[in-house]
Amino acid sequence: IAEYTYKLPKSSKAWMRNALKDGKKLYKETLPDVTDNLNKGIVDALAPLFLDDDGRIAKITAVKLYGESDSIKCSFIELPNPL
Repeated sequence: IAEYTYKLPKSSKAWMRNALKDGKKLYKETLPDVTDNLNKGIVDALAPLFLDDDGRIAKITAVKLYGESDSIKCSFIELPNPL
């Protein structure tokens, strides 16, 4: 699971700043592309620590949000082998 958080721009609308203060999630719908660009960097950097082959990754869940500061949070779950 990857969560990419971008600092809300100072030029953002008041309703967006208020929504963040109220704890609501604001999804970032602009570049960079989450599937091609962001996840590739995470997989290339971290997969060697956990996997011998990044082709073994079966599922990725990712989201881009606005928040108070820039951050990336990742968690890894080993999926059970059904065999």
